[in-house]
Amino acid sequence: VNLNETWLFHGTKSDNHHQIMAHGFNRSYCNDYVLYGRGVYFSRHAGYSSLYSDHKDVSFLFLCRVLVGHHVCGSNDIRVPPMMPPPNGKLIQADSTTDGKVPFSIVCTFHDDQNYPEYIITFMNKIA
Repeated sequence: VNLNETWLFHGTKSDNHHQIMAHGFNRSYCNDYVLYGRGVYFSRHAGYSSLYSDHKDVSFLFLCRVLVGHHVCGSNDIRVPPMMPPPNGKLIQADSTTDGKVPFSIVCTFHDDQNYPEYIITFMNKIA
C-alpha cells in the first residue's frame, strides 16, 4: 500500500499551537474560506504556510508528516474527498484533495489521523 507520506508545512495562529501540539489537528476548527475542501490545509512551501500565522513578533509553523494517499483536485464545496477512478477501474474515495498542480503545492486532508505535527518551528517576524 502506498500511503504517499509527505513532509508538509502548516501555519497557525499563536493561540492554536498548544492545542495542536497536545491533540493534533481537528478539521472541525477549519474556517469557511476554503479552496480545495473543508479540511486541514498543508503546503510544500513554508513561506505560503507562514501567511496563516499571526504575523506577531513570534509566529509558528508545523512541519508535519501527512498521509496524502490518493488525491484529486479539490473545490470549495467538498466536505469529504470525492470518488475517483483508480487504475483498476473500480471507483474509490480519494484520501485528500490538492491544488491540482503537478507536483501539488497545497494539500487538504479530511481525516484528523492523516496528519502528525512532527516539529514546531518558532520564528520572528522582524526584519533587522
